[in-house]
Amino acid sequence: MRLFLLAGALVLIAAPAYAQNTGTVTQNGSGNTGTVNQNGGSGNDGKVLQGVDGGGALGLATGSSGIVNQTNGTGNAATILQGPNGGSSTGDIATTHQTGGLSNQITVEQSRGAAGIGSTNEATVTQIDGDQNRAVASQADGGPGSSNVLTTTQDGGVMNYLDVEQANNGGSGSQNEAAVTQTGGTSNEVFVDQGDDAGSGDLNKATVSQSGGDDNRAVVEQGEGGGTGSSNVATITQIGSRNDADADQAANGAFLGDSNGSDIAQTGDDNDALTIQVGNGGSSDVDQTGDNNDATVNQNGMSNTAILQHDGDSNLTTILQAGDNNRAAERMSSSNVKRSDRNDIDFAQTGNGNNAAYETWGSDNTVDIVQTGDNNKLYVNARGVGTVLSAPGGDVNSNIVTLTQDGNGHVLSGALDGIGNTITTMQTGTANRIGTTQFADDGLVVIGDGNMIDVLQEMTGNDAFINVQGATNTVDIDQTTSGNTATATVSGMNNTATVIQQ
Repeated sequence: MRLFLLAGALVLIAAPAYAQNTGTVTQNGSGNTGTVNQNGGSGNDGKVLQGVDGGGALGLATGSSGIVNQTNGTGNAATILQGPNGGSSTGDIATTHQTGGLSNQITVEQSRGAAGIGSTNEATVTQIDGDQNRAVASQADGGPGSSNVLTTTQDGGVMNYLDVEQANNGGSGSQNEAAVTQTGGTSNEVFVDQGDDAGSGDLNKATVSQSGGDDNRAVVEQGEGGGTGSSNVATITQIGSRNDADADQAANGAFLGDSNGSDIAQTGDDNDALTIQVGNGGSSDVDQTGDNNDATVNQNGMSNTAILQHDGDSNLTTILQAGDNNRAAERMSSSNVKRSDRNDIDFAQTGNGNNAAYETWGSDNTVDIVQTGDNNKLYVNARGVGTVLSAPGGDVNSNIVTLTQDGNGHVLSGALDGIGNTITTMQTGTANRIGTTQFADDGLVVIGDGNMIDVLQEMTGNDAFINVQGATNTVDIDQTTSGNTATATVSGMNNTATVIQQ
C-alpha cells in the first residue's frame, strides 16, 4: 500500500487484491480530500471519515471531499462519514461508486446528531451492474441543515435497495433535494424520507425514476411520523409492470403541512399508486397508462386538488377528500382514439364547497361518487371529450353510474352518450339542483338507447332538469315534500318518463 500526502489531500490506493482489503482515511478540518480506490476481490472495506475528532470533541468537516471507488467485487462496503456524531458538515462533497459484483453496500452520512449542522452538502451514490446491492445516504439527520443535494443511481441488477434520508429524526432543513434513478432492473426498492420522525423542512424536493424493469417499489415520505413541512414536492416515475409507488406527505395525520405537491406517473400494467396528504392547498397528480392499475389519493385538509388520468382498461381509481373547497377530477382515456373499459371510479368528499368531475370514454365502467356537506358541485362527462357534446361521442355503453349528494345547496350536471347505461342520482337536503352550473351542459343530458335514469331528491326546494334523446329509455324522478321542480324532456320512440312528487 502506498501513502501520498499532497497539499492537504490524503489519498490511499489499495493495490490489486482479491479478498478483504481495508482502506481508511480519517480527517478533521476544512478543505480536505480523502480518496479510497479498491479494484477486484471480495469483502473489501473502504472508508473516508471527515470531521471525526479522536479526542472526543465534535469534529469539523467544511468544504471537504470524500471519494470511495470499488470495482468488480462482491460483498464490498463503501462508507463516507462527514460530520458524524454531532459534528458539522458544510459544503462537503461525498462521491461513492461501485461497479459490478453482488451484495455490495454504500453508506453516506453528512451531519448526524442533534448538535450537528449540515448545509449545502452534495452526495453522489452510484452502483452499476450489480445484484442485491444496498445504499443508504443521509443528510442533516437529527440536526439542522438546508440546501443539501443527494443523487443516487443504480443501473442494472435485481433486488437492489436505496434509502435516502434528509432532515429526519428531529432534524430540520429546507430546500433539500434528492434525486434517485434505478434503470433496467427488477424487484428494486427505493425509500426517500424528508422531514420524517419529528423532523421538519420546507421546500424540499424528491424525484424518483424507475425504468426498464418490473416489480419495483418507490416510497417518498415527507413529514411522516410527526414531521413538519410545507411546499414540499414528490415526483415518482415508473416504467414497467407490477410496480408500486407511494407518496406520503404527513400520512399519519400528526402534522399539518400546506402547499405540498405529489406527481406519480406509471406506464405498464398491474401497477399501484398511493398518495396521502394532510394539510391545505396541496396537489396530487396520478397518471397511469396500461391495464389493471390501481390509484388511490387520500387528502385531509382544505383547498386540495387531486387529478387522476388513466389510459387503459380494468383500472381502479379511489379519491378520498376530507375538508372544504377541495377539487377532485378523474379522466379515463386522454385521446379520441383510446377507449377505457371495465374501470372502477370511486370518489368520496366530505366537507363544504367541494368540486368533483369525472370524464370517461368507454364501456362497462362503474362510477360511485359521494359528496357529504353543503354547496358541493358534481360534473359527469361519460364521453371523454370535454364539457360539450362533440365528436367522437357515443359508444359509452353499459356503464353503472351512482351519484350521491348529502346536504344542502348542491349542484349536479353532466352528459352521457351511449346504450344500456344506468344512472342513479340521489340528493338529500334542501335547495339542491340537477341543472345549470359552471359547466356547459344544462341539467343531466343522456343521448342513446336503452338507458335508465333514476333521480331521487329528498327535502324541499330542489330542482331537477333531465334531457333524454333516443329510444326505449326510462326516466324516473322522485321528489319528496314540497317546493320542488322537476322537468323531464324526452325525445325519441318508446321512452318512458315518470315524475312523482309527494
